[in-house]
Amino acid sequence: KACSAGHYSAAQATQCTQCPAGKTDDDGRPSTPCVTCGAGKYSPAGTCTADATDAGNTCSAGAGCQDCPAGQYDDDGSATTTCEVCPLGKYQPDAAHVACINCDVGSYQDAVGQQVCVNCGRGRYGDATLSATGAVSETACIACIQGKYADQPINNLESDCKDCAAGRY
Repeated sequence: KACSAGHYSAAQATQCTQCPAGKTDDDGRPSTPCVTCGAGKYSPAGTCTADATDAGNTCSAGAGCQDCPAGQYDDDGSATTTCEVCPLGKYQPDAAHVACINCDVGSYQDAVGQQVCVNCGRGRYGDATLSATGAVSETACIACIQGKYADQPINNLESDCKDCAAGRY
């Protein structure tokens, strides 16, 4: 009896073995072992690659190794675990990554699992002391002092605040 897709058996085995979580059947052949998913990917148990067919053995048990979507990551080196959402103060714009990126000075992220950070905006600049961890709220955006303004949508430093012209405040 042949093993179904997402399963395999060694020579002289008496039963088929399901591909464990983190591995996938990439060729649909019942005699070849499952392969490990790469970094930034995950796979539930028993999955196979969609094009893994051999002698009518079609894959219907999942999508094989799957990329962690944008806003998520998998950094533990184990494709058996599901992807984690990026925490506060971090983002990931692309799929299949092993880490999230700290929000730059002049931006913040107050929600998890995001693909971009929020800019501090006009009249405010970022707190440079938070650049190592990524700012987690708008409170990290500091208002320009009286008599100064910032007119750009992204202001990273206090020096981005310009002096108001005479007759303005």
